[in-house]
Amino acid sequence: GRVGPIGINGENGNMGNKGVRGTQGIQGDIGFIGLQGYKGDKGGVGFKGENG
Repeated sequence: GRVGPIGINGENGNMGNKGVRGTQGIQGDIGFIGLQGYKGDKGGVGFKGENG
């Protein structure tokens, strides 16, 4: 039989948005900078079809 097609690699996850820096109040504390999101895991490679 014919060899099956190779699976497509999964797309990379989107990177999280960077947090907005807090505004500085009048005689107040400076806001904290938000943490950066984690990048998503890459999908696995699909299996090749077996020969007939």
